[in-house]
Formats: sequence, structure tokens, C-alpha cells
Amino acid sequence: MKVWKVILAALVIFCAGAVTGALLQGLKSLPPASQGKPSQPSWGSRPRGDLADRMQRELDLTAPERAKVEQILRESNDRSKQIWESAREEHRQLKANLRDTLSSEEQKKKFDEMFKPRPPFKPGESRSRDSRKPSERPERRSDSGLDSMPNHPPTAPAR
Repeated sequence: MKVWKVILAALVIFCAGAVTGALLQGLKSLPPASQGKPSQPSWGSRPRGDLADRMQRELDLTAPERAKVEQILRESNDRSKQIWESAREEHRQLKANLRDTLSSEEQKKKFDEMFKPRPPFKPGESRSRDSRKPSERPERRSDSGLDSMPNHPPTAPAR
């Protein structure tokens, strides 16, 4: 009875990772936002208008072509919204399932702290939850003993 729960949990985690990875792969190809321009609203009323404008400029679209391009982009935007909402719900369900497996209130409190919402990321700031500078953080230890090795290449022994 417990074996199928473990298999199901692993499958849910795998699927959530696959969905998240697929969505993030698309974000990787987006150009970084320029610091001088104000940010465009996400899911704005003009989906991917910059692409339609670029196609208009570079391909000299006719009016019917431009209308069709805008329709295709709008439909794609609507599908993308649904995908993101589905992924958001999957992530919420995953967290709830993981939290339900914890037995003590202390574990649940620590879990809630681990996954509390973070403030929006600002350029130039670290994404780490650990606000200490890297030099102030404790060394990580591993069973391999490799973490205790110096962070520079070995030098040749003196002869």
C-alpha cells in the first residue's frame, strides 16, 4: 500500500519538474530587460506586440497578414496563460502534498518557512534566501571530503 504512494509522489514530482523545465526553457530565450526602459506589463493587452511590429517592419506585412499575425499571437498568449495557471496549480498541489507527509508541527513550520513567498527579484540582488555574503556562509561538508580542499589549483612540489 505504501509503495504505490511513493511511486505516485515520485511521478507527481517528476511531472511538476518537467512542466516547470519546459516553461522555463521558453523564458531562457527571452532577451534581458533593458534597465533604461520601463518594464512592459506581463500578459498585457497587446500580446507580443513587439514581434508583430518587427514582422510588420521587416516583412512589410499586408493588412490581412498583420491581422492574422496579431490573432495568432493573441491565441498563443491565451494558451500560455492557461499553461502558467496549470503549472501554478500543480506547484500549489505539490507543496500541499509534501506538507501533508510531514508528521510534526515543527516540521510543518520549517517547511512553511522554506517555501514562503519571496519578494520580487531586483536586478543586482542575490536570489539566495541566505542574505549573508558568500564569504560569511559556513562551509558545506560532504562525505567525499572534496569540500575541504582549497579553491585553487594544486602547485607543483618544490624540488
